[in-house]
Amino acid sequence: MTDYYSYGTSGLNTASMKPSVRPQDDLFQFTNGTWLDNVEIPSDRGRFGAFDKLRENSEAQVKAIIEDLAA
Repeated sequence: MTDYYSYGTSGLNTASMKPSVRPQDDLFQFTNGTWLDNVEIPSDRGRFGAFDKLRENSEAQVKAIIEDLAA
């Protein structure tokens, strides 16, 4: 599975880009097209993006730390 939330050394997420679209025709689809085609927004949310995924990952890491300390 492709990780649409990973960024390369350039800081660009090339996995989410859609190279079949020319950037001069539709920059938004070129930049985000593959992500839009493959990522499902959870039904309990009105939006979902990289910052939401970052928050989820951070919460899971904090929970793991707390559980380790409690054990």
